[in-house]
Amino acid sequence: MTAIPRPVPRITARGWLLPAALAAATLLSACSDRAADTVAAPSGAATPAIPAQPAQPAAPVGGVQPIQPVQPVQPVQPVQPVAPISPVTPVQPIGPAAGSGQPATATGTLAPAAATREVTLNAQVSSPAGLTLRVKGVEMGPDATVLTVSASFSSQMTGSTKLAFNETYLDDGQGNRLPLKRPDGNRDLNVRTGDTMEGRLVFLGAVSPAATQLQLVVNDGNDGSNIVGPGLRLTLPLKPAGAS
Repeated sequence: MTAIPRPVPRITARGWLLPAALAAATLLSACSDRAADTVAAPSGAATPAIPAQPAQPAAPVGGVQPIQPVQPVQPVQPVQPVAPISPVTPVQPIGPAAGSGQPATATGTLAPAAATREVTLNAQVSSPAGLTLRVKGVEMGPDATVLTVSASFSSQMTGSTKLAFNETYLDDGQGNRLPLKRPDGNRDLNVRTGDTMEGRLVFLGAVSPAATQLQLVVNDGNDGSNIVGPGLRLTLPLKPAGAS
């Protein structure tokens, strides 16, 4: 069979313009509908605006003290005039005592200190324990009484003994007991066997002017056979004050 060829339609310039215009109109119509849908669709519910809070008044500043007024300056007191210094009155000399024949002395001189009484002695006492004590002199002052002494010790039973193991003092027979002032370097007055100790013993206090004798008491309460601190009593004769 023989195919019969069909004629191919020819598209002219006027023929394709119409379909293109229809397509463009259709596209514009679709875009307009889409825009209308978009505008018409409500968005989420709008949040209402929060009203502004009123401003709080500022708190007053506490503790501020009002300014004190300035105190007026006190006027300066006038300087008092200095009183003139009175001239020094010369000391009048004391007239000599009647019949004394001695020159006058000025007032204000210190009274002489009480005179020291000194008595030379040679008193001695010994104990069975081997202690021998000798008093050579007594010096009686206003504040203290001093004895010049020598003490010897000899024993085969011990190497030493003590003059102040117990209480040692002076008794003046007038109610005064003068205690021994113990020396710092030998407070018990230790004497070694075979030695002789010489020195001055100080007793605190003054002897009564009416005393005629002193009694030296060594190691009060002990007997003479005590080898640690033998007891001794020695009478020291004195001349009464003012006696010739």
